Amino acid sequence: MRKIVLFILLLSIVFILGYAYTLNTDRNVFSKDNISFEYPKDWVVATPKNPDVICAVADPKSVNSSGFATVSVVIQKKKLNKSLYDTYQETYTALFSDPRYQKISESNVTFNGYQAIECIYLVSDGQEKIQRAVWIPHGDEAYIVLCTAPPNKFKEEKLNFDIVISTFKIS
Repeated sequence: MRKIVLFILLLSIVFILGYAYTLNTDRNVFSKDNISFEYPKDWVVATPKNPDVICAVADPKSVNSSGFATVSVVIQKKKLNKSLYDTYQETYTALFSDPRYQKISESNVTFNGYQAIECIYLVSDGQEKIQRAVWIPHGDEAYIVLCTAPPNKFKEEKLNFDIVISTFKIS
């Protein structure tokens, strides 16, 4: 009986260690321009077309007929001429004055020691999408982690978005 319990205990430990190893190897690492983060292994680094974008990663399975990924995370950098909060408020006051943008939620968040502002909103500009923007201050700049997915995929992609946000670092 004692051998069976010991065997089950050892088997459980091997299973847990194997699962933990799988979790860590199911990710890629992006590291460039003083930032780094992890993203899902089956995603790809996308070529940004906006000069304010530092990088973008996307799920290649979400590419639509126009050739754009509908599930992505884009990292932007913005110069702060005011406080983070004032710049954030100015940006979203203008954005939400447009009826195509509807705020879902807004909160202060902390991750990796960063005090940040998070805003989730619906965009109805022909192809509906939900965007989750996390504004992270760093000196006189803000990094904006912008997660995007169609409304019917947003909850499903939350774990992937959380991987990027929770591992995001500025050096």
